[in-house]
Amino acid sequence: TNASGGGGQTNYSFTKAGIIGFTKSLAMEAGRNNINVNCVRPGVIDTPMQSSMPEDLFDLEIEKTTFKRLGQPKEVADLVCYLCSE
Repeated sequence: TNASGGGGQTNYSFTKAGIIGFTKSLAMEAGRNNINVNCVRPGVIDTPMQSSMPEDLFDLEIEKTTFKRLGQPKEVADLVCYLCSE
């Protein structure tokens, strides 16, 4: 699911779009002080949330991904650790 929206997901899309806007604004402000700001926005990740997704929607979401598979939580965690390191 992305920030551009989906039926029945107004609150989810709204918060994702808000975080993206917040990140861009904060990056402009903090950049003046040589501070990097990042926003991690993973796609479909293998979590319990996915088990409740209807199969047809799940298949559509997987088809949109680069690797045509679920992302793994460790992949996201590794990225966040990298971004937090110097």
